[in-house]
Amino acid sequence: MKKFGPCESDRIRFLSRRQLLGGIGFSLMGLGLPDFMRIRAQEASGTSARARSCIFIFLGGGPSHLDIWDMKPQAPAEIRGEFQPIATSVPGIELTEHLPLLAKQAHHLAVLRALEMPGVINTHHWGFYYVHTGHPPEAARTKLQGGTSYPLPDDWPFLGSVVAAKLPPPKDLPPAVQLPYVWNDIQEHPYGGNFGGRLGKVYDPFMIRFDPKSTGKRGDTSKLFKPEPIEARWESLAIPQLTLPQGVDYDRLTARRKLLGQLEQFQRGLDAASANVGHDRFEQQAYTLLTSPDAKRALNIEEEPDRIRDRYGRTINGQSALMCRRLVEAGVPFVNFQWLSPREYYYNWDTHVENFRVLKTMQLPVLDQALSTLLLDLEERGLLETTLVVVAADMGRTPKVGDPLSSTGRNHWNYCQTALLAGGGIRGGEIYGASDKIGAYPEDKPVQPEHIAATVYNALGIYDNLWATDSLNRPFHLLEKGHPLPLFG
Repeated sequence: MKKFGPCESDRIRFLSRRQLLGGIGFSLMGLGLPDFMRIRAQEASGTSARARSCIFIFLGGGPSHLDIWDMKPQAPAEIRGEFQPIATSVPGIELTEHLPLLAKQAHHLAVLRALEMPGVINTHHWGFYYVHTGHPPEAARTKLQGGTSYPLPDDWPFLGSVVAAKLPPPKDLPPAVQLPYVWNDIQEHPYGGNFGGRLGKVYDPFMIRFDPKSTGKRGDTSKLFKPEPIEARWESLAIPQLTLPQGVDYDRLTARRKLLGQLEQFQRGLDAASANVGHDRFEQQAYTLLTSPDAKRALNIEEEPDRIRDRYGRTINGQSALMCRRLVEAGVPFVNFQWLSPREYYYNWDTHVENFRVLKTMQLPVLDQALSTLLLDLEERGLLETTLVVVAADMGRTPKVGDPLSSTGRNHWNYCQTALLAGGGIRGGEIYGASDKIGAYPEDKPVQPEHIAATVYNALGIYDNLWATDSLNRPFHLLEKGHPLPLFG
C-alpha cells in the first residue's frame, strides 16, 4: 500500500503517544486502569480544536464521481459520459457543468479524489457502515445472519456518537443530531454504523424526522419517474416530536413527568443501573427539548426569513441544509445530514437507471443550491472557520457507462470515489490525491474512511482522546488505524 497523508515528522507527532500507550499493555507499565485513563485525559487536555462543529453530509446511494467531481474529459465516451467540466473559482479545479453555484465556492473545498474502501463488499450497507464509523466491517459482521446490516450492540460507534462521548454537550441541545430521517430504508431497516454501538445507546444521535404527513413508502421499480402529487412528497419541514399534545401545557407536562418518575423508581431498583442509563438520558433529552425555549428556537426553522429559506431551496434537502446551519449556530457539535431522494425517483444517488437524466434534472440542481448556499451562509455568519463540512458517500459508480438495469446507468463501485471537506480550518481550493485516467482506482495519495474520521476528530480536538471503556470496564481505542490528513491551514 502506498504511503500517504502527513509527512513523516507529522506521522510521528500524531502517532507516537498512541503507540506508547496503545501499543504497550498498560498493565505492563505498572498502571492501573484509573491511572491509565487519567493519563489519557491529561494528554487530551492539550489538544486544540480547530472547529466547534461538524456537518457531515451523506449522499446515500453513491453519486457518480466521474460525472460530478472527478471528470475525465479526455477518456473515451463510454467512460466520460455526457457531461462537460466547467472552471471554478480555483484554477485547475473543475466540476461538472451542473454545479455552477458550487463552482463559485471551490476556494473553500478540499477535493479528495482517491477515496477507496479496500476489502469491503461492494454494497450500500457496508459502505455506509465504513464511512459513518471509520472502520471496515469485520468479516464476522458481514457473515452474521447472512450479512445482516441491522445495528448490533458491539458495532463500532457512529462518528457523531464518538463526538457526543468526548465533547461536553451543548446547553439544552443534543450533542449529535441526524436529519431528516424519513428515508424508509433508515426508518424501517436501519443500517449498522449510525448509532452508539459499543459506546452504548446513550450516545445514539438524536433523530429528527421531518414531514409527519408524508408517511407513504417509495414506489417500486415499476413506478420509476412517475411523479406523485406535491402533497405526498418530502418537501415540508416539521418536528412533530417537539409539539405537545393538545390541551397539555408545560406545567401539566412537568407534573406528568414527576409522576412518571415516581412510578419508574421502583422498576429502576429492580434493574441493573447500566441497562437504564440510555433510557434515562433519552427521557431527559426529550423533556429538555420540549421545555427549553432555546432548544425550540434553534429547531424552529419557521423563524427563518422567507428569503433565506428560498435561498437554500424549498426542498427537503435545501431546508435540511438550512437546519444544519441553525444547529451548529446553536452549538450542536455534530450534525449528520442524510440526503433524501426526491419521491419521484426510486434510487436516490444509486443511479443504475438513467444516470445522466437523474443527475441533471433531479439531484445536482438541488445539491448545487443547497450546498453552495450552506457554505456561503456559514462564511457570511463567521461560522465556516469553526464548522467542518464533510460530503461523503457509500460508494462511487463504475467507470464504464452501462448497468444491467439500464444502458445509461452506472453500477456500484467502491474502489474509488470522491469526498469533499470545507471549513473547520481546512485549506480550501486544493485537490488531494488522484484517480487513474478512467477514475477506476486511486493513483496518488489514496484515502480511506478512517482518515476522514481522524480528520474530523482532529478538527474537533478529540483525536488524542479516543480511548473508551466497554461494559466490563476494559479500555479500547476508537480509531487505531486512521490519522488526520494534512489539509489544515
